[in-house]
Amino acid sequence: MDAIVVPCTKQKVWDESPNTGPVQARDAYVGPAFRTWRAYAEDSGSPWFILSTKYGLIVPDDSISNYSVAISEAEADPVFMERLQSQIRELGLDRCERIRVLDLERFAVLIQQAMGSSSVKVDTHKILF
Repeated sequence: MDAIVVPCTKQKVWDESPNTGPVQARDAYVGPAFRTWRAYAEDSGSPWFILSTKYGLIVPDDSISNYSVAISEAEADPVFMERLQSQIRELGLDRCERIRVLDLERFAVLIQQAMGSSSVKVDTHKILF
């Protein structure tokens, strides 16, 4: 089984509508890159997840609230990495044959580090938008 990881993006629904409450993660990110990646992931038929710099790996239907965490903060946070490792096991990504991280190589590195010595192939898949 393959899985797809879509990186979060800085542009979020709350930028356009600040009074919006929690939304499903799939609807939180509104930039053109995320919309393109989301369409690709949904059309793929593979399970897909969003890598949020605050929440870690989340299921697209998960409800999230507004946040602003730079990737550099997530990269430097050992608690974030522990959460990511735990989520990989909980979501079964450690049993995949391959995980495709759409674009943004810094996000692929986070997944690779969290996978540790796993034999799961993690690659970056670039999609033009």
